[in-house]
Amino acid sequence: MWLAVYVLFIPESPRWLAAQGRDDEAGNSLRRLRGTNYNQKEISDELFSIKESIRLEKEMSETTDWREIFKGTNLVRGNIRHSALWSNSQMISNSVGLFCVWLQLVSMLRVELIL
Repeated sequence: MWLAVYVLFIPESPRWLAAQGRDDEAGNSLRRLRGTNYNQKEISDELFSIKESIRLEKEMSETTDWREIFKGTNLVRGNIRHSALWSNSQMISNSVGLFCVWLQLVSMLRVELIL
């Protein structure tokens, strides 16, 4: 509930505003986010770097495709490595969860034995 109220006071993202071509509003949003520690030149430089990164992303998205993720010389080795890392993280996560349940059960049994 508090998050819904908090969202009303969050300024819009300067990057999103710049991507929409709303540069003045993006500058105002940057000023609001940065506070009084930044001068106008620093805000302008940051806005320029945001606009430049948006331009580069658009330029690269025209020449690349999402299928390039699955291309490459080390594809099999990379997929095996990623699968191993993912499965290990899942096993660790499950182990921690089971350990927490075990601790809860032990603590409940001790309470019942004391009473």
